[in-house]
Amino acid sequence: FPSHDITSRKKAESRLIEAQSAAKVGSWETDLSNLKVYWSDQTYLIFELDKKDFSPTHETFLSYVHPEDKEKVDNAFRQSFSTDQFNTIQHRIITPKGNIKFVEERWKVSFNTNNEPVSVFGTCQDISETMVYEEKLALSSLIVNSSHDVILSTTLNGIITSWNSGAEKVLGYSSNEAIGQSIYMLIPDELQEEEVNITKNIKDRKVIDRYETVRIKKDGTLLDVSLTVSPIV
Repeated sequence: FPSHDITSRKKAESRLIEAQSAAKVGSWETDLSNLKVYWSDQTYLIFELDKKDFSPTHETFLSYVHPEDKEKVDNAFRQSFSTDQFNTIQHRIITPKGNIKFVEERWKVSFNTNNEPVSVFGTCQDISETMVYEEKLALSSLIVNSSHDVILSTTLNGIITSWNSGAEKVLGYSSNEAIGQSIYMLIPDELQEEEVNITKNIKDRKVIDRYETVRIKKDGTLLDVSLTVSPIV
């Protein structure tokens, strides 16, 4: 190759390595004639393996797949030989350091002129942080929905955006009746200036803790309440 072609290729390879590192995405390629596998540097990093000591093959890759996920991963890989579409699977791996990670594999099979699968190219992305976040979000949602306390959220304009089962039981409105409505429907006319001051504090990222006031239930009766209001940033 001319020197400028080599320089351009090295720059492109360097940009690819940087992009894979930033996105925590590695790439891999499998030769189906012998099931030997090529891994990019980022794939080794995801698996916490040293490329000098580890020779990737389909079988050695499977040895780091979580035992509960190994069969579904192997089956998905082999079943993909009958399609030229992209395939996707999420599974766990256990690294040599004992760390459990969630990864997402995407791959596509290449076929020869006889329509025989000859190679597979794919990517491997570390999605552990996303999975942990989703688990925490699901747990938070479970806690909110199982709470007997009234828990709701509003926009800064006072429009109700969430309404838990505790709010339904205590205030009488179903979530369908409440979401999209103004929070002022719960506040007596003479106390509505309080909500204006609460909103001002929330805009300044201040927390209102155990503020005693009154709210109106669906049936029109008044209810003494203690409010804790926090900004969602």
